[in-house]
Amino acid sequence: MGLLRLLCLHQEFPGRDPKLVPSLLRDLEQLKEASCPSDVDFLFGRVYENGIGVLVDKEKALEYYDKGQGNSTGCEEGWKRLQKSVHSGKS
Repeated sequence: MGLLRLLCLHQEFPGRDPKLVPSLLRDLEQLKEASCPSDVDFLFGRVYENGIGVLVDKEKALEYYDKGQGNSTGCEEGWKRLQKSVHSGKS
């Protein structure tokens, strides 16, 4: 989860390789239920919102942010930021 956080939040991270993101997403999806689901939802939302190693998918980002609301300030902020643009067709 730390590596995904670095990839999402720190573009200056040395050796940053967005191609690692899809495999990290698969691995974290399996761990999500057992650990910090709202942290994972926030990171997944960032990945899809910004197209980090995957295609930009603001609908999918919004879904992840929505799942983490109430437990993650980042998810709440992401949801507020995206819900208007996604629902108005400006993704």
